[in-house]
Amino acid sequence: FGPHGRVQRQLEFQIILYHYVAAMRDLFPGFYVPTAAQFARLWEECLLVLDSSVLLNLYRFPTSASRELLAVLQTFENRLWIPHQVALEFQRNRLGVRAEQLKKFGEVRDVLGRVESALTSLASLQLEKRHSSIKTENFTNKVGAALNEFREHLGSLERDQPNVSQEDALRNEIDSLLAG
Repeated sequence: FGPHGRVQRQLEFQIILYHYVAAMRDLFPGFYVPTAAQFARLWEECLLVLDSSVLLNLYRFPTSASRELLAVLQTFENRLWIPHQVALEFQRNRLGVRAEQLKKFGEVRDVLGRVESALTSLASLQLEKRHSSIKTENFTNKVGAALNEFREHLGSLERDQPNVSQEDALRNEIDSLLAG
């Protein structure tokens, strides 16, 4: 063996290790950061697979965010795909998510009621008569007016919110997007 044999074995080991690392990169590309060229090719050629939460969140997001996401997805229109299970979960949960959106109006009204009760409690302290420097009337009047204004706005939003028995325009958009 001698010193030359040891050097040769180290060299053989390095060659084997090099091939092993190269094979690892080929076998598990998901564990390696793609190059800029690979990223560019990925975005040009990829098949974009959506999860049901992406589709259901279109109902939950603010309207502007949903519109933006739909616009982005339309750029992938011919390369979008959803597995059968995702489509099934979307269909099964869609009405529940829409109903959840309507329920939020009642929850917000409940919170506003608690705020109004807190204002009433503050007024019941009669601080204008019983404290030398704490004056709450101006504050409670402003907050009360803001609450009333917000309630009116909330009512307007609720009237515009589609209920579960109405035509689902968003689902129609999703259907046509995925049919592409």
